Amino acid sequence: SRNHFPESDWIPNNMRAGLIRDITADIGQATGVSRGSVRKQIRPREWLQAEIGKGRVDRSLASMDDSRWDSREVEVSYLPTESVAKFAAKIPHGAIVNIVRKDMPRRPVLITHQGFVLQKDGKTLFRHANPGGQIRTEPLSKYLVAASQKQAGGSILGLNINAIQDR
Repeated sequence: SRNHFPESDWIPNNMRAGLIRDITADIGQATGVSRGSVRKQIRPREWLQAEIGKGRVDRSLASMDDSRWDSREVEVSYLPTESVAKFAAKIPHGAIVNIVRKDMPRRPVLITHQGFVLQKDGKTLFRHANPGGQIRTEPLSKYLVAASQKQAGGSILGLNINAIQDR
């Protein structure tokens, strides 16, 4: 029941539940930044089979016959990283930011990382967990430069931004 794939599970399920709202287009329109989008066929069953084959996931954890594992096409909108200076200050404090990358056939997802934006003392910060599990808070622009250097072939396209909804 885990919302494992951000673009096909986590975002749509939390939007349906009324917990988040995609504000990527709103921020782009308010700042004059053109929004892009990228599509991908998400194949959870193939990913699960590969993980089982690598010994990372026990077959008993999930029924392969469950419809949650069916392939589905997703589309993710984003604001381009090269325009972050134009829109960063407009990202609301506490918004969830998804780092969107190009469709790479060997990668199962389009969203490579998630975190929160904090607006503090006129700076836009990105709070996220690094691969070791430690929480880091750093300027969003600094994170994006470092992440772009780590990603193969400049694969980071931009940011998908979701506001947490009051309930």
